[in-house]
Amino acid sequence: MLYVLFYNCHGSLEVLKKVAERNRLKYRNKWLIILNSTEDLLSTTWENVAFRFDSDVKLVLWSTNNIVRIYDVYNTGYKKNGSLFRDYYGRWDERSDILLVNDSLRRYHRKSVLSGVVLRSSSVVSIKIHKI
Repeated sequence: MLYVLFYNCHGSLEVLKKVAERNRLKYRNKWLIILNSTEDLLSTTWENVAFRFDSDVKLVLWSTNNIVRIYDVYNTGYKKNGSLFRDYYGRWDERSDILLVNDSLRRYHRKSVLSGVVLRSSSVVSIKIHKI
């Protein structure tokens, strides 16, 4: 399912937060968030949204000369010490109708910087305990 959200519409940030709370930013759902300015892209309000590591959320920014820049946004660990990333994904030139996407690597290889990720694991050690 593809969803499109216009970031500068009234209440759009609240909608995005509720969507994230309901776990709808999973990889199954694709999101395009249309931005109006570079300030929107660099805004710290993105840090208040629970983006997932496996999310498929693209920020779309119209830039000069009818070129659209596309960014992939994800968080390596929203709940525990994660980092928010806005990685350049590609661009579309309206005049030539050419889409250039940096899709040479699979999604998880592109997201290989895992700074701040907290991993939980358990280990089973089977040793024989002797009475003293």
